[in-house]
Amino acid sequence: MNSTKNPVQQTLTQSPPPLKNSGMKIFCPIDFSEASLNALRYAVQFGKSINAQIIEISHCFTESTDLKHLVVDEESGEDAIQHRLLKLERSYVEEYGVKMGSSLFKGHPLDIIPPYLKQMKHDLVIVGTKGLTAVRDLTVGSFTEDLIFSIPTPIMVIPHHYVFEQMSNIVLAIDDHLFSSSGVLRPLIDLRKNASSTLHIVHVRKPEEEPIDYLHNLDEYLDHTDYNFYSIPVHDSVSDTLDQFCEEHAADILCMVHRDRGWMINIFHRSKVKEKLFHLKAPLLVLQG
Repeated sequence: MNSTKNPVQQTLTQSPPPLKNSGMKIFCPIDFSEASLNALRYAVQFGKSINAQIIEISHCFTESTDLKHLVVDEESGEDAIQHRLLKLERSYVEEYGVKMGSSLFKGHPLDIIPPYLKQMKHDLVIVGTKGLTAVRDLTVGSFTEDLIFSIPTPIMVIPHHYVFEQMSNIVLAIDDHLFSSSGVLRPLIDLRKNASSTLHIVHVRKPEEEPIDYLHNLDEYLDHTDYNFYSIPVHDSVSDTLDQFCEEHAADILCMVHRDRGWMINIFHRSKVKEKLFHLKAPLLVLQG
């Protein structure tokens, strides 16, 4: 079944609802690789920390997907996947008391996921930097890279083996070009509020440019959210400069806006995205600008 309107299987398991939730709907596609399961654990722990409305685990398979390692006894490959999804779902409900759901689709994830996200109106996608390659022969990281370019939904990319920590410090990297609409940073504003984090905004400038104290209209884009502002020159590369800044400020997540123009757009060229995904030290939140 290739239609995204009706997944092969969709389930819902829930614990008693929290007194108040953030309203956030989190979508986490997995292929049962170590990296994707680590991203799922991060998604669950992050979701609990902000009282997310629901965390949905999802898996896509095709006729060519090798399911032998999942099959037990006489069950079909599809049944094996569904049983494993349900096992994950129930274990996290029991361990963390969160509201979970799961969905199973037949089809390639890049054909299935973008329209499904649009239909279900998820607020955030959480993926790993490796994995999700079982459906076809893909290079490491290319699924995540392709997804960044394919959907308007914010994507949080979790480094391999990264362990969840409360978000004390969020870094937003910007350049001289502001955003297409005032709503671009809304997911970041909500995240900072729900996580009670300190927001650090770093303006990355060309080496020959003078530092600035602020960017005009930035307060309006941030809905007058409190933040610390820095203006630093790029050294070697934008990626290396941001990595160093994040390390110095103990960043728990780096946020960037993907758009079609601006000094920092070079980091979102296809080759640059893959390079960045390979070297992530902290989660990367990509907003679509």
